Amino acid sequence: MSPADIAQKLNDQKVLGARTKYWRDTTIRGSVTDGNGILNNALYVGEVIWNRENYRKNPTSERRTSRANDEEQRIFHDRPDLRIISDELWDRMKKRQAEAREGYDSSSTNRLNGTDRPEHLLCRRLKCFECGGPYAISGKNRYSCTNRKKLFPIDELGGECCSNGKTITRHEPEERVLNCMPVAST
Repeated sequence: MSPADIAQKLNDQKVLGARTKYWRDTTIRGSVTDGNGILNNALYVGEVIWNRENYRKNPTSERRTSRANDEEQRIFHDRPDLRIISDELWDRMKKRQAEAREGYDSSSTNRLNGTDRPEHLLCRRLKCFECGGPYAISGKNRYSCTNRKKLFPIDELGGECCSNGKTITRHEPEERVLNCMPVAST
């Protein structure tokens, strides 16, 4: 099963999420490089890692960001008493992750798979009127609600998913914002 299918099944069974009421695919999948998420938790094989990352606040956006610490800054402790899965199962999962990543990176169907997606003028600034979730570029130059697209259950909607299917071309809100700005004189 995919992480999205697992999250959906847990939500359908009303199993409470790790930090919130609902499960999301990213909670399960996490990040291989950052070592977070259920599939990357070394604690399951009895390894405790301290000082894995540090957090900083971006002074411009005021968003908290995490940065991975260098390997030599991390502190590793073997705790076999905390192990809940075998090395063999862990290695199989890591191999499958690597194969999936390789297939994703080599895909020719989407040129952006191997790159960071471009930032747009209003990225992270538009919110969905129904659920309050972020609007992001989806499809070709259109903003839409990411919560609706990912079928995330929303606490404020009583556990229902966002039903806002409205999209807007990228150029419409950008023009509105830019037309409100005064023109600088030289």
